[in-house]
Amino acid sequence: MRNLKKILALVLALVMSFSLMATANAFTDDEKITDTYETAVTVLSGLKVFQGYDDGTFQPQGPITRAEVAAIIYRIVTGDVADTQVGIYADYNKFDDVKSTSWYAGYVNFCANAEYIKGYDAKTFGPNDPVTGYQALAMILRALGYDKNGEFTGASWQVQTAAVGENRGITKNISAGTLGTAATREVVAEILFRAILVEKVNYTPAFGYQLNDTSIGWDTFELEEIEGVVIANEYADLYGTSPLKAGKTELNVDGESYVIDYTSTLEDIGEARYAYITEGKTVLALGDAGNTVFESGAEADVKTTSKFEKVTGMERGDAEEFINFDGGDTYKSSDWKIKYVIEFATADDAQKWEKNYAGSSKNVTVDGNEVSVVFSKNTQISKFDINRMESIFDLADKKDDDFIDGEVYVGTQSNTDISDTLSFEEFLDKYIDTDENAIQVEDNENGNWLKVIDNDGDGKADYVLQTIYTAAAVEDINRDDEIELDVLDRLFSDGDELNQLDEDIDIVTADELSEGDIVYYAVIDGNAQTYKAEFVTAEIDKVNRNTLTATTTDGDEYVQSGVHNHIQDEVYMDGVKGLEGKVSYDLYLDKFGYLVAYAYTATSGDFALLTDGWFMAQRTGDEYAAMVWDGEAKKLVDTDITDGGDLFIYDDDNNHWGQLRLITGINDDKDNMKTLVGSLNENGEIVPVDEAFTRKNVRIIATDDNVIPEDDYTAGTAYVTGKNAKNAYNEVEDNDVEVRALSTTVYYYVYKDGKDTIVEEYVGYKNLPDLADGDENLIEDVYVVGTETDRGSGLGKGTYYTANIVVVELSGRYLADAEQVFIVDLPVVGSSVKLEEATVIRANGAEETVTIDLSESTFGRSYDPAGGKWYNPGLYYMWETTEDGIYIVERMTNEEIAANRYTVGQVITTWGTGAYDYTEINAFTFYGYDVADFDKTEAGKTPEYRITEDSALYNLSYDYDDDYDYIADLVKDDMDEVLDERVDETTKVELETFEDENNNGVWDRGEKSWNYNDVLVRYNSDGDIVYAISFANLDGGHANFAQYVWNAVKPAAEVTYDTAAPSVTLAGVIDANDWTDNGDGTFAVSIPYTVWTALSADAQYVVSPAAGNEIAISGLTTFTSKDVLVDVDTSKGTQTITVMSQGDNGDATETYTFVVTYDVDETTTELFYEDAKVTDRYYDCDAEATTIGMLTDSGEYFTYGGKAEWTFFDMNGKKITIADSNYSTANVGYATVTVTADNGDSTEYTVVFNGYDLKAADVVSTAQDMYDDGEKLADIMNTIFDAGVTEPADIAKVMNDVDAPAADVWAAWDEAWDATDDENPAAVAAAMKDAGYKAEDIAAGYVELWASQDDPKGLTDVEVKLVGDKLVFEIDKDGTPVIGGTDLFDVAEAAGISKDSLVLSWSDGMGGVANDKTLAEFVAQWTGMLTNIQAGYNYTVVATNGDMSITVELKGV
Repeated sequence: MRNLKKILALVLALVMSFSLMATANAFTDDEKITDTYETAVTVLSGLKVFQGYDDGTFQPQGPITRAEVAAIIYRIVTGDVADTQVGIYADYNKFDDVKSTSWYAGYVNFCANAEYIKGYDAKTFGPNDPVTGYQALAMILRALGYDKNGEFTGASWQVQTAAVGENRGITKNISAGTLGTAATREVVAEILFRAILVEKVNYTPAFGYQLNDTSIGWDTFELEEIEGVVIANEYADLYGTSPLKAGKTELNVDGESYVIDYTSTLEDIGEARYAYITEGKTVLALGDAGNTVFESGAEADVKTTSKFEKVTGMERGDAEEFINFDGGDTYKSSDWKIKYVIEFATADDAQKWEKNYAGSSKNVTVDGNEVSVVFSKNTQISKFDINRMESIFDLADKKDDDFIDGEVYVGTQSNTDISDTLSFEEFLDKYIDTDENAIQVEDNENGNWLKVIDNDGDGKADYVLQTIYTAAAVEDINRDDEIELDVLDRLFSDGDELNQLDEDIDIVTADELSEGDIVYYAVIDGNAQTYKAEFVTAEIDKVNRNTLTATTTDGDEYVQSGVHNHIQDEVYMDGVKGLEGKVSYDLYLDKFGYLVAYAYTATSGDFALLTDGWFMAQRTGDEYAAMVWDGEAKKLVDTDITDGGDLFIYDDDNNHWGQLRLITGINDDKDNMKTLVGSLNENGEIVPVDEAFTRKNVRIIATDDNVIPEDDYTAGTAYVTGKNAKNAYNEVEDNDVEVRALSTTVYYYVYKDGKDTIVEEYVGYKNLPDLADGDENLIEDVYVVGTETDRGSGLGKGTYYTANIVVVELSGRYLADAEQVFIVDLPVVGSSVKLEEATVIRANGAEETVTIDLSESTFGRSYDPAGGKWYNPGLYYMWETTEDGIYIVERMTNEEIAANRYTVGQVITTWGTGAYDYTEINAFTFYGYDVADFDKTEAGKTPEYRITEDSALYNLSYDYDDDYDYIADLVKDDMDEVLDERVDETTKVELETFEDENNNGVWDRGEKSWNYNDVLVRYNSDGDIVYAISFANLDGGHANFAQYVWNAVKPAAEVTYDTAAPSVTLAGVIDANDWTDNGDGTFAVSIPYTVWTALSADAQYVVSPAAGNEIAISGLTTFTSKDVLVDVDTSKGTQTITVMSQGDNGDATETYTFVVTYDVDETTTELFYEDAKVTDRYYDCDAEATTIGMLTDSGEYFTYGGKAEWTFFDMNGKKITIADSNYSTANVGYATVTVTADNGDSTEYTVVFNGYDLKAADVVSTAQDMYDDGEKLADIMNTIFDAGVTEPADIAKVMNDVDAPAADVWAAWDEAWDATDDENPAAVAAAMKDAGYKAEDIAAGYVELWASQDDPKGLTDVEVKLVGDKLVFEIDKDGTPVIGGTDLFDVAEAAGISKDSLVLSWSDGMGGVANDKTLAEFVAQWTGMLTNIQAGYNYTVVATNGDMSITVELKGV
């Protein structure tokens, strides 16, 4: 837990750092290398010229020989670091003590011949002698070009050598005394490293030694030393908008960019680094170049020069400044007034946004749900406002969660939204003046990161970097580990708008996050750098609201953070002033330990899980106790309840356990396991959870359908404890709540193991066990202790509950934690024996003897020791009981075996390739389970598995003991003995020979020879064998034992423990699969009435028992395994057959009920009627709506007066009795018919007639109904035609009466014309005019229809539009326009459009300079092109708008 003093120690730091960050060939003894020489060792080892030892050490203080130095110099000069060419020089001997067979011969001979090294004399080199510093220095100086005059020989050679080394800076880190002694490995590394960096020399007698502008390091490796400022890496780019690729760092070296292969951090940005690199990018070593750095996470005012220097200790000067590593641009409007408008979903949203507005405008107004922001000419515009306008351009008027619509206007009179016509970049360029990199950091808030860097030590700041953080919560982490943050108020109008998130920003973190975690982040170059907030739980003692400091009862102090809290969930609060004394909180701290958010503490530790209750009435008062789960000790503890026990524990059974209350809706689904949860303090006082926390809503929630909640929303019902309640959680508060689990949710899985209660605890929904198939049926009740949580306005769904704990009550043990084992055999014991040892192969392949509780285990087959040993080998689930070392087992099913990577089959072949061996298996098919199908191999291939050193391989055989019981012999063996192919072709027997011929689970064990190698293989996800068991060495003639093991999983036919429903059939009428299973032991089927009544008198149902079951029909006294016949009773409308079914071992009996009814409605699914005029007219009946649609001839209905006569028949031609038939003359067009079936049931039908003679009013009524129902106008038109209304005037009148638009009427006429070829648009137009349609609507409608045609009649190279009340024809300038023979003029005239209103115009690219024609010549040319104008119209051509357009106006005669 942090103390304020500790926090302040982190706040102010003035650091001078020269630490080296080595990157190449780290050694296990790095810490022993002297700091001064660390760079030399790192670079030379990185160049691979001076390596360490095979054990990973460098041994920096160890000795080094003259030959070893020669080898290093050879590699430095030649670049042959792999020593591929050195053997060439082995025979170039100059010294007698350097044999050509020695490892160093090539190195020494090369250097000697190049005159880099000298011997003690002409014949002696002393290769194994320790080298001195002087000797190593002389060797490398000769490689640089020195000693051309023999200055390194004679009595003063050491002085001469030392002088040159000092002059060139090679020995600056080495004392003269060190040079004169045997050199260590690190000293030699320093000499050689410094030497290869300096320029080589050339010697001439005239000028002596002169530098030649290159070095050994550069010539051989392009090695160079650079120093520059880190301006970009994989996290940020100071001068770009996106970071570099991973593993890249960019240095600014005197204005030149170096992008090097080096992984740096955010903390490196802006700091100077030296680096040794090869080939311009590969980094061998990199270190701090001596930056002076000020870092602070505390509040600071640095607005003025003096304040800046006082806080940072540096002059501000011309420092480059960045906020979230963006240099920052300032903006102002140019010579244009600018306005942007945001339209919100509601007026409240608009008011809220205006209230929190963080921009620079002084003119912000709200009008309903719209907010307008205005900037005058040459006015400063904030980054906030720029971002808002950019969002409007990006959205392009599409919906968004925050604002629905937006516009941007430029100019004082503009009403054009330019966001629809310009890009944002074009808008900035044209209308905004931008001053780049003009930002200046003025202050810092607690929790934000301020860093000031002086790169060169001159006391002046070179870089000012500020990082502003935002707090949020992790909302989702998908399967690809992509993180989504749940962020409140995406407009970020409280000052940290640079951290606004959108779909283009990636969440980046090095922390391990889970959903629900509280984090803080900063958006830097398109990535949200995210960190998990430190979390502490503490009780607040006092709050200083002046210093914004909270002190805990432990004495720790927490100061309020300035990090912006955008956590969506309102459970998380901020502001120290809101904290209360003597209350426990979860505190979330930012990067520097400041308090950024907090929530009331409500964890599983506040709640007690009760699994049993005890009561006793005493003279001194009632006493209660409970078994309470101790989460730390992981056990149930007998706990006294001093107060509140009556709400949780019954008081009606004195001095007994088992008294825990059964609460309706919570723990009452079944009675195998009961639990309750309350809030229990250390004094034994327990209260319901809804009464324990007064500052927030905590509820017990029973989930719908007992769903175990995870990270998605789960529905449930919330319960509370009523006033004066006799038991807890007695009232339903809300039956429609949602609950969601978190990574911190505690789950309790509770069940009975015999008399013991077992509690399994899991933390986080990601850590829940996967229940085995069928185990979900063990779930009895699921309920949650949840805290009410606000989703926030962004989600708009009110509140939900986050799960503190989830209780899952189970009726028995579940298999999620079971281990899969192969039991070699089971012991022979009497039925009274409970515990016995057995040999098993465990899931990891290890053989072990374990103790099994036989009384609690399930073996899947009969186990009767009295009949001799049934050894039951095979695969089992095994898990440990509450008693250490005692296990129970349960047979695995075929499906479970297949789903868990097992194969049973015969070895085809085993072979080796590379470092591994493989075996190929011919997998068996047995009882419908094809084992090969369970192996993911290509079609037609047999599975192959890899044998590794961890594969456990066994031979298994059985023999008899003196009591003729089987004795297993399990031998661990090698691959050749276990996985070899054993096939004798002369005695090869096909697999079918040994199938279960009698279908009774008994194998043929005759005198048949079988010598295939049958195996059971368990393999892992990589296809490696975990263990394999060969059954080829069996005694006793057991054929194909591996298949026997596989079959042993399936219970034998003679043993059945479960009952199943029988099948009931009726020949030709009811099949077994026709029944509907109601899920409660009842089955139902319905057959047609006519089929029912047609059954013969001797018809019988056949009731067949399920396999292995016996049945008895009500009225029979004995059970039978044979079919039972039941007579059909056709005198009843319903017949019920009750069947009792039991397993043939008499273990269980169930009753099943089969109900047969006949369906009356079936008689009217297809009827027809006949009368004097029309016969055999079929029509369909909708059984649900009981409405019959019938098409009749026009006038047919009214040929009958009074009561109509109809005769109805069913689908089989049988006449149906008519109880009543009538019609209402007031509502013609339908009649009501009641049909009565032979059994007396009746149904009323409405018969609707289509097509009859109606009055105009009826046509309107019908058309209106059809139009309101959305029917096609063409269909309405056809209905009107069929009704006898055929005159255009009458049709138009009907359509106008139903308010059909003119355009829709034209479209309907068009479809009608397609069907009739009777096209007269002028007549229709006149009719529509007479019917009351407006002239312009008639013309517009026809123009729309006419213009949609592929080849409009009468026009060429002309387009037509209706503009106001004028028809305008747009003429193609490149074509030959023709207007003639079109109906448009007739329609227009019929509609009442004046001929004087007809206008022709065109304007597309009609430049007056084309073809050197004058405007008058141009007009004349176009006048001549207007040919075939409709008769009765004159026209004149008038030039308008300069030379850009010509208008031809048609004048009436």
